[in-house]
Amino acid sequence: MKVYLIRHSEPTYQQVTTAGLTGFGRELGGLTDRGIMLAQQCAQQPLFAQVQLILSSPYTRALQTALEIVRFNDIPLKVDLGLHEWLPDNTGSRTDTDE
Repeated sequence: MKVYLIRHSEPTYQQVTTAGLTGFGRELGGLTDRGIMLAQQCAQQPLFAQVQLILSSPYTRALQTALEIVRFNDIPLKVDLGLHEWLPDNTGSRTDTDE
């Protein structure tokens, strides 16, 4: 069995900033238009012919990236709430994306 790790494409936090979201709300940021295009290009890689399942974190940017791969390759998608590289800010105090 092989496991491929793919990081989400280029994110934007403009909508969450405009909406005044803080803390965990910052994790709802999606992809830029360029990020969507890059995910679509990634989806065309031949390695996806061997992939049996896409496992994604629940963050919007990760799901949007996975969606482009699934669309092009018709691969099942599973979302795992525990899949993330850090714990989100549950205090509601984080307002930037630098942390």
